[in-house]
Amino acid sequence: MRLSLIIILCSTSAMAQSPWVAEKGKGYAQLGYTTIGPYKDLFLSNGNAYPLSNEITDRTLQVYGEYGIGSGTSIITTIPVKILTSGRSLIPSLPIRTRSGDFTTLGNIQLAAQHNFVNKKVVFSGQLLAELPTSGYDEATGLRGGLNALSIIPTLSAGFSNEKLYEFVSVGAAIRSNDYSSEWRLGIELGYQLIKRIFIIGVIDIVQNFENGNAIESANQLGTGLYLNNQSYSALGIKGIVGLTDNVGISGAFYGAGSGNLVAKSPSINFGLYYKW
Repeated sequence: MRLSLIIILCSTSAMAQSPWVAEKGKGYAQLGYTTIGPYKDLFLSNGNAYPLSNEITDRTLQVYGEYGIGSGTSIITTIPVKILTSGRSLIPSLPIRTRSGDFTTLGNIQLAAQHNFVNKKVVFSGQLLAELPTSGYDEATGLRGGLNALSIIPTLSAGFSNEKLYEFVSVGAAIRSNDYSSEWRLGIELGYQLIKRIFIIGVIDIVQNFENGNAIESANQLGTGLYLNNQSYSALGIKGIVGLTDNVGISGAFYGAGSGNLVAKSPSINFGLYYKW
């Protein structure tokens, strides 16, 4: 199994975008599952906590696919399904309008094209991604499946690899509609092949919001804290992949935010099953 394929597979669950591109006529698909929570509060940039009205559990079932169309270019799509739960009220003494319940909806569907500009000892690529406002919202529970905005996200990435080791850096920005704030992004990955078909990867993800938008969110959404405007975070993660055959494998990841603004004070746990051809 080629190292470049492993890099792509391991990067699908993170914000960071690798510079390696699927070859013409080749591709892969991954079914992933992520769970966060249950959690009771969010990070705030001033070091305090943002208390929620209800205990929240955020789960995502996601299909990811990439296909090489030639000339160093691939097309990418991500389709997330959000499975959200608003649990017991955390402030029973107050007249909270948000009720407990479950809500399943599409998240923000992503469509992207990626092109490789340099493919030598150092690999350099660019990606243009559109994140669509396809997520649903349930006013009764305050549960939302994604940002209520169209996001255009250009990214540049550079990296290198040898037989057992790879690393890359990606830098990008998200520009959003509907008066949501824009942000810049930095991702770093370092991966190593322990033995045949088994890899371990360290990740750093940083998202810094410009806080230049004034999107208005309902009181119930503010109570549950899902996909609020002006989110930022700095996170560390560890990922792994095990190739079961040359075409099929499993992956797992653990991410935890050390600091942030309006993001959950709870780690995310991720699992994936992939197929490549």
